[in-house]
Amino acid sequence: TGALDGSGEGTTGAGIYIEKVWNQCGRNFIKQHVMIDVDTQEPLAFAITFEKPGDSSMMIPFLQASRISELKLSAILADSAYDSIANWKSAAEMNIRFVPNLRPRFGKNSDLPERNIQFLAEQELGKTEFHLATGYNRRWLVEAFFSFEKKMFGERVRSRRFDRMALTMQRRMMLCSMYKRLYARARGYTSRNRQMASEGVTA
Repeated sequence: TGALDGSGEGTTGAGIYIEKVWNQCGRNFIKQHVMIDVDTQEPLAFAITFEKPGDSSMMIPFLQASRISELKLSAILADSAYDSIANWKSAAEMNIRFVPNLRPRFGKNSDLPERNIQFLAEQELGKTEFHLATGYNRRWLVEAFFSFEKKMFGERVRSRRFDRMALTMQRRMMLCSMYKRLYARARGYTSRNRQMASEGVTA
């Protein structure tokens, strides 16, 4: 199961790219989009973009990338920004269970049977119970990942050119992935030792 979200990354320093693009709109950040494994919190895929496109339009490229890389993705969790017709249809075509935070104004759509089922279930159970039942309550882990990444490397990139900004973020993601992988292994080893100890088994 993957959890998908986007987060802004600040930039510092003047440069041709910033002067040409960002000074015109008063913005000073790039966007990082990440899909993590909710079990290991390891990044499965990521992308760096300008302030646009929005979060929602990034989901389909992520799903397509998961298919190309033969990543066995059974479900994807995302906030209400991703709750769109295109994303529902794409997930259905790829046989991936899509669990977003449903937007109330969306209502029901005859072309989206899976969404209609979730919509009715949420009305029946209430949002809190529905999120627990569907596993959406684990989506916050992707936000925790962004917090972890920014605590390790800061909230800004200092490169002036976009290609170098993207390279910087790529290296950060690689290091975060290595850390999460090692942490997951250590946690599994610790859990195994505790289980053996409780059963009276010595390694």
